[in-house]
Amino acid sequence: MIWLFYPQLFNSVLTLLQNMPELQDIPAELANESFTKAFEIAREAALSPRERLLYEASLKSARDAYAELVSARDKGLSEGRAEGRVEGRAEGRVEERQEIARSMLARNLELKLIMDLTGFTAEEIARLSQRISDK
Repeated sequence: MIWLFYPQLFNSVLTLLQNMPELQDIPAELANESFTKAFEIAREAALSPRERLLYEASLKSARDAYAELVSARDKGLSEGRAEGRVEGRAEGRVEERQEIARSMLARNLELKLIMDLTGFTAEEIARLSQRISDK
């Protein structure tokens, strides 16, 4: 009864079923997702037992490879984020020490005291001092 409401769909399905054994490629008028899936199922159903085993083994291999890629990507992303956090914290500590050194330089504290409290070398403090005077 449904074919009365969808005559074009009914004709397409009928054409597909009548000609499926002879069809090698999907006809242009049937080239949509539903019929493409039907052709895939028909091709798989037509496999011999040996071909089916080989086909299923290749599918398993492809799925396993995909799962490995996804796992490796996720692991890489996780490791990258962890490294980024560590590097970000280290950079933040250096920036904080630089800000403290700048503040101490602005107060004209002794170089030795600034070196002791910040851990910077005299050369690093000189560069910070130069940047302050450049501004």
